[in-house]
Amino acid sequence: MSAQARLAILAAAVIALVAAFFIARGSEEDSGAPPATVTVTTPATGGQDGTTTTAGTRTATTPARTAPEIPVVRTRGGAPVGDVKTLKFKRGERIRFRVTSDVAEEVHVHGYDISRQVPAGGSVTLSFDGDIDGEFEVELHGSHRQIATIEVRP
Repeated sequence: MSAQARLAILAAAVIALVAAFFIARGSEEDSGAPPATVTVTTPATGGQDGTTTTAGTRTATTPARTAPEIPVVRTRGGAPVGDVKTLKFKRGERIRFRVTSDVAEEVHVHGYDISRQVPAGGSVTLSFDGDIDGEFEVELHGSHRQIATIEVRP
């Protein structure tokens, strides 16, 4: 294999690794920043066979990620504001939602058996993997009121 071919393979590998890094480092907390641009410059080299490769520049751009909107379930006086919300997710997806309350309460997700405290006048964000199919009630334990239904489908 010629030095030029080896250099081309190395440059392509570097570009792929850098692009993979930027894609992998994205998270649910991303704020929709502009796309990341990575520029890799390869120097000119002399090959053992007397050939010379030319310097080059390659640019890879990864798309910007936007943070998914987190649904908010509002409660007042230990009851949902408006109707009981239905939150739909796909199996394997990260389930995230926020509960706001004017009174201190315990939020409980049946089926997943997850509970979190929400302070009076505050909010709490629940986040977990949606790895069980079905419909699950979300309730305020103190008032025994359903505030949401989580649907997890294949």
